[in-house]
Amino acid sequence: CHTVGHIRIYNNYFSQGGPAYPCFPYVDMVKEKNTSVCQDPMPSEAPIAIMQGAGLEPAWRGLVDGYRPAVFLVGPAELPLSGGRVLISGRGFTPGAVVRIGDRTASKVQVLSADYILAVAPAGSGPATVTVRTPAGTSHVNSYSRLTYAKNPSPCQASMGTGTTTAILS
Repeated sequence: CHTVGHIRIYNNYFSQGGPAYPCFPYVDMVKEKNTSVCQDPMPSEAPIAIMQGAGLEPAWRGLVDGYRPAVFLVGPAELPLSGGRVLISGRGFTPGAVVRIGDRTASKVQVLSADYILAVAPAGSGPATVTVRTPAGTSHVNSYSRLTYAKNPSPCQASMGTGTTTAILS
């Protein structure tokens, strides 16, 4: 946060209560009309138009379309046993992507952009991995590509912690 001038963080969506950049006291930072969302955002937490505009512009999509997709986050982290809507963020998502949750295929897959997918998870129980398959390959499983089916899912709460944070949608 070594800047020349002012910082204005306006109308963004943050997890972890952000932003809390480590700026010197003399840096003029204004934070207005920002929205806190869950650590694992629910599909309804951010406007779809923002997610549809995420990532590279269509003219530049060819730069990433040939790479295996990656899943960075699945929200919510817990689903009811009956399943439900999930928001998947990552990269390399292309039209026609197939979403697998555990050993089942998700329905109503809507690729919003190269970075976001909305899908309906089937019924299930316990932990499940989320993968996305495109013509370029299948995403690797990591700690962020998991969700858990629970009888009573925990309600989503925006964290109001402090520290360095990042904008997840802007």
